[in-house]
Amino acid sequence: MRQLGKLSNGNIIVEMEPMEWLTLICGTERFYDIPTICREYRAENHLSKTDPARKLGISRNWVHRMEQGETNISLALYRRLIALAFRDKEVCLEG
Repeated sequence: MRQLGKLSNGNIIVEMEPMEWLTLICGTERFYDIPTICREYRAENHLSKTDPARKLGISRNWVHRMEQGETNISLALYRRLIALAFRDKEVCLEG
């Protein structure tokens, strides 16, 4: 987390990575690991990499890179991934 500035009302403006933000709002140090989510979702549902790619609106190669931990993803894509993988489970997504 990095402080960017301060507003006249005293609020501080910060920049943080999506995982830092989720840790902050969920109150836990461990949230959901992207490579594990991808692999477990595919394994549990007997899916190829093409299936979640289509549902998430990304390429099959992007799914591979996410599973390998080779890429950073946007918070929007992270939220779509969580919603897809955990649609029947309770997860912390509210801010």
